[in-house]
Amino acid sequence: RELRPHDRIVAVNGERGNAAAIISTMKATNEWELTVQRPSAIRITVLRRSGENSMGIDMRYAPNGSSLLITKISEGSIARYNKDNPHRQICKLDRIVELNGVRGGPQELVRAADGAQEVSVTVLHFPADVRPPPY
Repeated sequence: RELRPHDRIVAVNGERGNAAAIISTMKATNEWELTVQRPSAIRITVLRRSGENSMGIDMRYAPNGSSLLITKISEGSIARYNKDNPHRQICKLDRIVELNGVRGGPQELVRAADGAQEVSVTVLHFPADVRPPPY
């Protein structure tokens, strides 16, 4: 089995915990038994209300990355979607990989949704009980 972009390594040779401990374990040996979690893609469409400039999410990203990490969900179109879809929610730490049919770098993703009232969103989602180790 191969690693894919956005897979999460949650344990190495049985070592779970924070990222520093996992990295230390990886540096100590040349052979690794990895425990990996793979996200599922969720595709949704949300509508911004008149006067809304954002979807009500805070995001973080790496300048050369290909996704936007959701760090906070506030009032807005994503929160309304979550209220209407309690069994298929978009969550903190999910990654946006496509907006309005555009995949690419963070700036391209943000521009794809800029000013659009209807926004098509593809998110990589991990179940709530499968969160990454703390840093």
